Amino acid sequence: HLPQLRAGQVIPVRLALLDRLETLGFELQAQAIAAGQTRVDATPSSWLISLAVDPIEFTFDDASGKLLSFQGRVPPKLWQEGDWADLDARVEYRYVASTYR
Repeated sequence: HLPQLRAGQVIPVRLALLDRLETLGFELQAQAIAAGQTRVDATPSSWLISLAVDPIEFTFDDASGKLLSFQGRVPPKLWQEGDWADLDARVEYRYVASTYR
């Protein structure tokens, strides 16, 4: 959906929360950030959820469409003070093969 997002379209999606066995609604919207890159922000569609959950950011290479980075809540949890806590992280992708299979 990158072409639609770059054209200004807002796309509604639902993301699965495996540990809670539910889905949450998000809206995807593109932001131009640097030459040759597009950032897609996934913002909770519910204002109530947006009070507790920060937007998730995906950065794509415009030429190849490949994901370059991801910033936000990630599936692994962090063990803190005797309990599992949510983890927000920045993930940088480096492609070592030109294609996959």
